[in-house]
Amino acid sequence: MFSSRTDLYDAHFDASWEIDVFGGRRRALQQANALVASAAEDRHDVLVSVLAEVARNYIEVRNFQQRLAITQKNIKAQQDAVDIARSRFNAGLPVNSMPNRPRRYWRRHRPGSCA
Repeated sequence: MFSSRTDLYDAHFDASWEIDVFGGRRRALQQANALVASAAEDRHDVLVSVLAEVARNYIEVRNFQQRLAITQKNIKAQQDAVDIARSRFNAGLPVNSMPNRPRRYWRRHRPGSCA
């Protein structure tokens, strides 16, 4: 007997192409690339804006921290002046100004006061 074996392969591969005579596909590809580049630049712009805002806020916080430290030192100095004036007054020593004057100044300039 005669045995015949046949294998059939079908890849279902269809290829089609057309000539881009007027460059429509090329321009569509260029447009898509331009849109991607534009989105990347927009992202970069947003990133720069956010970083600038963070830097500005950091500088502002550091400024307020320095001002707070200066104010606290000033309060301490004023309280020390009140204490010195009171001690001199209680000891019967001459005082350049009355003890109430530094106290009034301190009360007016301490944090939370409405001066």
